[in-house]
Order: sequence, then structure tokens, then C-alpha cells
Amino acid sequence: MKRTIIPQGGDEVKYVYLKPMPGYCREFVTQNTDGSYTIVINSILCAEQQREAYEHALRHIECGHFDHGCAEDAEREAHAQEEERRTV
Repeated sequence: MKRTIIPQGGDEVKYVYLKPMPGYCREFVTQNTDGSYTIVINSILCAEQQREAYEHALRHIECGHFDHGCAEDAEREAHAQEEERRTV
């Protein structure tokens, strides 16, 4: 069963859902046919981890990672940016 959680992060994010997923999967993002995005967050995570997963997904959208064509490259770039934020 899907249920909406966390307020949407802007016009680009249309839906945010909680759904139980394997422990290694924190979140995923899909682009909708209208160009907006749907974020699905692992419901098994605690509230703080869900918030972090949501923010991680928003960074992918804000950085245009859906233009990459390669999820691994986008993920590598996102993690490098997160690490850079922590060291500043």
C-alpha cells in the first residue's frame, strides 16, 4: 500500500511515497511522463533516515542527474557532493 508522506519539495516533485523495500535500498526516484518526479522512500527506515533519503533524492533532481543516462555516474556524483558538504 502506498501512502504519501513528507511534503513535496517543489513543483518538480509530484508524489512521495513510503514503501517497504530491502534494507540496502533507501530510496529511488522516477521521472513521470509529465516531467515531474516521484520519490519512493523505504518505510523500514527510521524517521531521520527517511528525511535523509528524501533530501538525497531531491539533490539528484536538483543536480539534473536524470540527464546523465547512467545511474551509477549520477550516484557517484551525488555522494561526492554530499561528502564535500560535510567537509565544508
